[in-house]
Amino acid sequence: MNRSEKSKLRKKTILEAAEKLFVQKGYEATGMDEICICSSLSRRTVYSYFDSKQEILYAIMSEHLTSLEKEFETIIKDNDDFMIRWKQIFYAKLSFDRNCPMDVKLIQSTRSKDMQKNMDSEALHEIVVIGQKIEDLLAGVMEQGIAEGIVRDDIHPVFAVSVLTGGFDSLFQLVRSKGSYLKERCGMDEEMMLEAGFDQLMASILKVK
Repeated sequence: MNRSEKSKLRKKTILEAAEKLFVQKGYEATGMDEICICSSLSRRTVYSYFDSKQEILYAIMSEHLTSLEKEFETIIKDNDDFMIRWKQIFYAKLSFDRNCPMDVKLIQSTRSKDMQKNMDSEALHEIVVIGQKIEDLLAGVMEQGIAEGIVRDDIHPVFAVSVLTGGFDSLFQLVRSKGSYLKERCGMDEEMMLEAGFDQLMASILKVK
């Protein structure tokens, strides 16, 4: 194993150890010393890769978002149908929401004043860049819908993507927090709620026939 491969392996080991601790104990309750112990690496080695716990979180999130971007690219490449594309994007986001809850919270706070103060962080800047690439990717799908006469032509593609994906996130949160109540009140299981919510959100951008 050459020097570059060893470096990548050490970085991977640190990220995996940190993510394990973040999930088990929570981000706030996890310290750098614990990450060093869990990764079986010295403090000097860990700090040679990351200046802080926050930088480690940003690096983990960057990897997750890159995977999500690739998944969206595959969905778009493999499907020409507008509604099928968005249905699969919806469920890919649902999987991301369930498997990467810390990432979702960080995404939702990226426009806060505290996060803006950290925009000089290279890792955070990379997250923003990946997020914009995903936004552009989905805006391209929205433009397809407008060109095909499926989507209303009075909406801006990027704005529509922000509203729609924000609606997805709110729906996921609703099902998480009030799923049992809604099941009792509406007679709908989780899958039915998700399907109905998806249809209602999509209806907001579609042309009325």
